[in-house]
Amino acid sequence: MKTIKAHIEQGKDGTFGIYTDCGELPFVVIGDGRTISAAKAEFAAVWDASIVSYKERTGKQIDATYTFVYDTPSFLQEYKGIITLSGLSKLTGINKTQLSHYMTGTRRPTEATHNKIKQSVHQFATELEHAFV
Repeated sequence: MKTIKAHIEQGKDGTFGIYTDCGELPFVVIGDGRTISAAKAEFAAVWDASIVSYKERTGKQIDATYTFVYDTPSFLQEYKGIITLSGLSKLTGINKTQLSHYMTGTRRPTEATHNKIKQSVHQFATELEHAFV
């Protein structure tokens, strides 16, 4: 089974959009909402309807699932109750005020800063994975 990346991004208006890349499927799936949860719910409904519609039109079954990937503001919003800005600041070396600006969408991180956050979170996840015997 193929796993398709569903990209979650925060818009300039503070809403969230989710989309699949062109070419991954014979159609594009999108969803949006005022919250990440609402966008995910809409995306899931569109995904399911698109799979059924494609099979009805072509007779072909799509054997795929999806996983969510986040831009920096969406990631910070999604995990704000689990990963604090203070904790993320310690992991990344990025000032928590700056991280707050990224979370609210008032500023966008550079690609280098996005990658720094991503690498720091990945490293921390690896450490957690090996922390218990």
